[in-house]
Amino acid sequence: MILDKFKKDTILIDHPTKDIDIYRLRYVNYHSRRKQPDVYGFFDMYIKPFKLPLGMNLLDAFKVLSYLIDYFEKNFNISKFSPGCLKMLDKALNFEELGFLRLNEYLSDDEVNDLFMVTGNLEKFKESPNYLRYFNWYIPNVSKEQIKEIYELNKRHQKILKLHK
Repeated sequence: MILDKFKKDTILIDHPTKDIDIYRLRYVNYHSRRKQPDVYGFFDMYIKPFKLPLGMNLLDAFKVLSYLIDYFEKNFNISKFSPGCLKMLDKALNFEELGFLRLNEYLSDDEVNDLFMVTGNLEKFKESPNYLRYFNWYIPNVSKEQIKEIYELNKRHQKILKLHK
């Protein structure tokens, strides 16, 4: 997911994910310094990792997270891809009703698939090692009805999974 205030023509290419079922939301910003425009600062913030709700596929989980981002922006006036949004997502993922399993440890970059929220200078991001782990997971305009359908379907999947244990 990207938000680029500086260069609208920079395109980020999706890279393969690791074969790991652990995810972490991560906000990254490369910004130039006001007094030294050729010197860049780097801001990196992430939350505790999580696993997807039992029975939920990856695409549906991305829709849920994307819906929450849009919801926070619309209802709480929080910038879509910002540290404030990341903090709100961190709190939301703790709600049992959403079904995400929070891991109470911080893992290394090799142990998770990062869901990047990138702002600032995308060219600098492309030069970083993080870029090789980037993929666009954000899905715009997910509706409340789609989220309800996802959770109804997920309840059915959970029942089937429990029967086969």
